[in-house]
Amino acid sequence: MLRLMLTFLAGAGIVLTAACSESEGIELPTSAVQLQEAQVDTLLRAGNSGLSERERAVVRTEEEWIAFWERLRGSLAPEPAPPSVDFQEHMVIVAAMGSRPSGGFSIQVEGIHEDDGALHVVIHEQSPGRTCFVTAAITSPVVAVRVPRTDREVIFHERESVRECR
Repeated sequence: MLRLMLTFLAGAGIVLTAACSESEGIELPTSAVQLQEAQVDTLLRAGNSGLSERERAVVRTEEEWIAFWERLRGSLAPEPAPPSVDFQEHMVIVAAMGSRPSGGFSIQVEGIHEDDGALHVVIHEQSPGRTCFVTAAITSPVVAVRVPRTDREVIFHERESVRECR
C-alpha cells in the first residue's frame, strides 16, 4: 500500500534539464556539472503535504528525516513510514510551496548541479493561469529527492512560471 501511494505521489518523477550552466534564465557557475539522472531519486511529489509554509530543506541524518517526515506527511492516514534512506551514502532535499488557495500549483526539482564549492538545486514553482480550471481546495505542493551525500553548501535557485490553460 505504501509503495503504491509513494509511486502515485511521485508521479512522473523529476524533470532534469540538459547539462549546461543555465536553467531557464538561472545562472549557475560555469564549473557546475549536472548530476546524472540515476543519481537523483524522487521520494515524494505531492499536491498536499503538512507543510503550510514555503520551505527548502536539506536532511542529512535519519533523526532529522523522521522528524521532518512527521511534519511533511501531515494528516495522511494510515500513517505512511518515511521512505528508506541510507544517510551514510545519501541525503534528502525537500522543497515545499506552502499553502496555496486552490489546485493547479506544482513544484519540482528541475536540476541539481555540483561544483567544487556547492550543490546547486534548481527549483521550479508553477502556478495555474487565470484560464485554468482548478479544484477549490487548499493545497500545499511538495517534492523530496534523494541524492548522493555531500557536506558542501546547498544553494537553492528559484524559478517561477504561470501555466496558461486553453
